[in-house]
Amino acid sequence: MRKFSALALAGLLAAGTTVMGVSASSAAVKANTACTKAGAKSGTGKNQLTCMQSPLTTTPKLIWASANCVAANKTYLDAAKKRDDLTASFNNAVSKINNAITINQTDAANWTAKVTKYTNDLNAFLAKNPNGDPKSVASIRSSIQALQIQADRANKRVATLQSQLTDTQSSQGSLVKSAADNVAQLKTQLTVICKSGL
Repeated sequence: MRKFSALALAGLLAAGTTVMGVSASSAAVKANTACTKAGAKSGTGKNQLTCMQSPLTTTPKLIWASANCVAANKTYLDAAKKRDDLTASFNNAVSKINNAITINQTDAANWTAKVTKYTNDLNAFLAKNPNGDPKSVASIRSSIQALQIQADRANKRVATLQSQLTDTQSSQGSLVKSAADNVAQLKTQLTVICKSGL
């Protein structure tokens, strides 16, 4: 009786160990639970989970993510990169135009200052010397006129550049806004998909 009981108990323990072993090894991995190796896979087909950086947290955290979550995250990251590229291109274009505007405004101001100075000098000279040499006076006036032309050209370039700036802000700015809105929508979709675990 003792021998039978001992054998029976040993058999039950062995069977229990086997059952427990099967249960432990086949335990299903759940979406959004922690994992340790990025890129690791669990399951097959539509039920396959991938160990990846959680798109739902701002701090680094590896989780098991569904195939839909992985796909949604890729779409989101691609869109975010496109938005960033567009934003960088837009900011660079605006910066270049603004720099050109500043340069031409400075040039215009300098030319105008010279026109004012030489005009005042000429008027002061003529006030004291009403019968000054006509050729010299004409030469000075011609130089003043040339300086004024330079100032006018610089001001014209400023107007053209300001128009370009407005067009750039309107066209490229709308693209940047559209890209940003798209990223925001994809982020919302990503959050819903990944949280659901489906």
